Amino acid sequence: MKKKSASQSAPARRSLGEGGFFKLRVLLAFVFCLTGALIALGDPYNGLSFWHTNEYSQYSAPQRWHTPVGKFQFGNPSTLGNISARAFVQTGDNATIGGFMVQGTEPKRVIIRAIGPELTQYGVPNALANPTLELHDGTGALIASNNNWVSTIIGGIIASNQVNEIQASGYAPGDPFESAIIADLPAGNYTAIVRGVNNMTGVALVEAYDLDSRSSHPTYDAAIQEGRTAAQELINQGASAVAIALVDDKRIIWSQGFGLADRDTGQAATNTTMFGVGSVSKMFAAIAVMQLVDRGVVDLDTPLVTYLPAFRMVSPEYRNITVRMLLNHSSGFPGTDNRNADIRSPVPGYLDQVLQTLSMSRLKDPPGYMSVYCNDGFTITAALVEAMTGKSYVQFVHDEILTPLRMANTLYPTMVRERPGSPQGIQGRRR
Repeated sequence: MKKKSASQSAPARRSLGEGGFFKLRVLLAFVFCLTGALIALGDPYNGLSFWHTNEYSQYSAPQRWHTPVGKFQFGNPSTLGNISARAFVQTGDNATIGGFMVQGTEPKRVIIRAIGPELTQYGVPNALANPTLELHDGTGALIASNNNWVSTIIGGIIASNQVNEIQASGYAPGDPFESAIIADLPAGNYTAIVRGVNNMTGVALVEAYDLDSRSSHPTYDAAIQEGRTAAQELINQGASAVAIALVDDKRIIWSQGFGLADRDTGQAATNTTMFGVGSVSKMFAAIAVMQLVDRGVVDLDTPLVTYLPAFRMVSPEYRNITVRMLLNHSSGFPGTDNRNADIRSPVPGYLDQVLQTLSMSRLKDPPGYMSVYCNDGFTITAALVEAMTGKSYVQFVHDEILTPLRMANTLYPTMVRERPGSPQGIQGRRR
């Protein structure tokens, strides 16, 4: 950060545009100060400028400063709330480097973040898929690091697991592959460095937030306490295990497990314990079908027998059941085939069982006449997906939904593997 006169701005802009003002081996440098409330850069009218290696931007409008690297908002008096800068991370020394200063006599509690994957949802191209974060002090010594905020790296100034603390801060990154560090920093100069895992490249943000200023983010304490109380009440009523999360604007603010994942061994449930999701799985069935609709492979209002010629029921009207009716519970199916519905392990042939049961059943209502909750309609979508893609339903969901969304901890019973923390004695429905 540096003061410049108006006469210096144009030459500086040209020089930076040509890459000749600094011969830095970094893609970005930004500076800010932290004092009593995440501090002031001074009066915004004083001509302060930010720069990086190939662009130059200067204050241009009252109460707001836009630059290609980030967005800075000033209050009255001038204080920074959210501080963020963006750059393209390359390999080797071509990392993203953010410098900042902590001022005052008391340590400042801050969270530093490296953001990449969640930029995609905002239309940012080439987002860095897996950013790592380093924090160095004024001597250049590494004092903290992180690679994926859901897994704390103990060392330096980090002495304990920070996952719950990051969630409770209100600034937990939106993707588990992003990084974050919470630190109590005494006055001094600090440097945050963002790199890509295994020499990955892409666009990333380096950010810092003041956690001491309660006005800088919402307070979630009351909601978290209410959640803890509700979870404990369920445990007291006999539930084996409960996991609960508080989400605000797509961010996990807080999550925690309660009770026992395994009563025999006394293993406690955590916020990473796996549970059966029950009928939440219907959303995946609907998404799978709609993906086929988007590709022009399936039409919602075409009769099901067009895609599944072998499908049969006793009532001749079954020929009028459309794909849409499977998804909106209006197929007229008699109900749910509950045999093998509540399970703790995979049941091979369950889909064939349901198809056979329906082949010997009559419709309860004419197709499309009324909507009555029905699991079997969603079970049949598995046959539809398999017939139209040549993949098993489970494989299709894994390849087309879970993998693109990085849902590595969401599995079907046929995909379950032995894994620490998996709950014992908790039933999960197939649908």
